[in-house]
Amino acid sequence: MTHALRPVSGNSEDGDFVRRPAGSGLPGCVRVFLALSLGSFLLFPVAGCLFSTRTPEPPSVNNVPWADPDTPARVLTNVQVTFSAKSIANYDRSLADDFTFVLADGDRPEVAQEPTYFDGWNKQREIAAFTSVFQNSKETVAFSWGPPIPPFEDMVLDPADTGGKYYENLKYQMVVRRGGADTTFSGLVDLYLREQPGGWSIYKWVDRQDGLGHATLGLVRWKRKVWVTKEN
Repeated sequence: MTHALRPVSGNSEDGDFVRRPAGSGLPGCVRVFLALSLGSFLLFPVAGCLFSTRTPEPPSVNNVPWADPDTPARVLTNVQVTFSAKSIANYDRSLADDFTFVLADGDRPEVAQEPTYFDGWNKQREIAAFTSVFQNSKETVAFSWGPPIPPFEDMVLDPADTGGKYYENLKYQMVVRRGGADTTFSGLVDLYLREQPGGWSIYKWVDRQDGLGHATLGLVRWKRKVWVTKEN
C-alpha cells in the first residue's frame, strides 16, 4: 500500500514528469537578486545621461559675458562688451595691475586748470573714473573698436616691456544713446597688452584725438561723466 504522505515518484517513461517554468525552481532570494540586477542594467543608460559632464560655460559677472582672454582680440571683445554693459567689474579684470593712462596731447589745453591731473594715473584711478561714469549715466551705451582691428601678427612690439605688444592708432567709439540726440565720444589709442598667467591684459592706454571733432575718453576720465557735446 502506498502511504498517503509519501511523494509519488515520476519519470518520463510513466508520463508523470511535471514541467515547470524556467527558473521557478530557483530560491526566492536568487530570483530577487536577478530582478534587481536587470532593473539596474535597464536604468544605467538613464543614470549615465543624468550624471554626464557638461561643457563648462565662460565665467561672467552680473550676467555680463566674459571670454577667456587668451588672445589680445578677446581682451578687446571683453572691453567692448563691458563698456556697452557699463560693467566695471569686467573692465577691472581686463586691466593689468600696473595699468597707466596717457592723455592725448590735443586734450591738454582742456585740462589746463588741472595740469597734473593725470600724473601718476593708475588702475585704481581708472576704475574709480569709469565707476563714476557708469553710475552717473542712465542712458544706453554702445562701444566699439575700429574698424579695422589689426591681426595679432601686425601688433607692434613694445621695446620697453619684454613680451608687451600694442595696437597702434586703434580706433574707438562710444555712443551714448539719448533718444534722438546721441552723443559720440571717439579717438585713437595705442593700446598696450601683455600675456600673464591669467591671460592677456591691458597695461597702458595712450590716447589721441582722431580729428573728427568728438571728445575723447580722456576727457570723459577727467570729467568722470558723459555729457552732451556741442558737436552732437
